[in-house]
Amino acid sequence: MIVRICCAIRLGAYNSLSQLVLKNTLPGVPDFYQGTEFWDLSLVDPDNRRPVDYTARQGVLAGLDLPKALHHWREGGLKLFIAHRLLALRSQMPGLFRTGSYEPLTVEGPLARSMIAFERRTEGQTLIIIVSRNLGATVRGDLAAFWPVNALAAGTVITDIHGHHWTDLLSGRRFDGDTIDIATALAALPVAVLRADTDAESR
Repeated sequence: MIVRICCAIRLGAYNSLSQLVLKNTLPGVPDFYQGTEFWDLSLVDPDNRRPVDYTARQGVLAGLDLPKALHHWREGGLKLFIAHRLLALRSQMPGLFRTGSYEPLTVEGPLARSMIAFERRTEGQTLIIIVSRNLGATVRGDLAAFWPVNALAAGTVITDIHGHHWTDLLSGRRFDGDTIDIATALAALPVAVLRADTDAESR
């Protein structure tokens, strides 16, 4: 029973991070409720009138990096870390998020039905966003790491890209190729936001 509860909590965290990435990268303006920077377990819609401990959030964010965020994911630091990275990205690339294209990408392989992938592109800038979904049948009782699914994603790839060199803006990992291997792209997290290196733009 304890294993099932722990697995359910982790699956809920995956879903929350996927929703966080989607709302920040899909067309439109993301809507944030103040006070939900950590996990919010309310049974009703968040209330913007609730008092928020900004000092606690600033303190966590000040010393936060991905290894620390992963180690303390249950406290919500991982959600805060990713939200901070995504909002910084929107600030750095306003044109892409305001007028950039939005195009679905093809995912092939064993975990294809558990992945959502799309491209945002404008002149000189390209992002590929990958998020996981419906992982209840994949993630079982293995509690050794927050995110073990990359080991199960062998053979799952995104094929319709054009040979960029990529940097994951969440994990900092860099890789190349005319296909994107999901096990590589999602090696650290259940989500990825890949930016094409500007010196390798080919479109």
